[in-house]
Amino acid sequence: MSEIIQIALISSIIGGVVVALINKLPEWRKAGAEVKKIEAETENLSVKTLSDTLNAVKGRVSDLEVAFEKKIDEVRMLTNERDEQRMRIEKLESMVRNVIETFRAFIGTPKTAREREALKMLDNMEAEL
Repeated sequence: MSEIIQIALISSIIGGVVVALINKLPEWRKAGAEVKKIEAETENLSVKTLSDTLNAVKGRVSDLEVAFEKKIDEVRMLTNERDEQRMRIEKLESMVRNVIETFRAFIGTPKTAREREALKMLDNMEAEL
């Protein structure tokens, strides 16, 4: 008989636990729904944060591209100016060489100290080119 009492007692306890679990089931479902809602909100916030970060990075990259293009344009402009100045210098050097050669031809063979001094000055000028 004690076995029957034990089985009845165990059955009563199990029944009580099952009833308690059944009574808690709506709360668990509600908690589960809230957890899912919070997870969805968290994911949305994560996506929004990532999207905002990506947009900020894209904006910064765009700004850097514009600045880079400006620098390239500046370098091109400076390179063009340098090339133009180099061409002017070469043209001036050529003109000076022609003037020196013209003076040399005009002086010819130096006969006086003044002509020798003038030729020496022309040699110095040509050496500086």
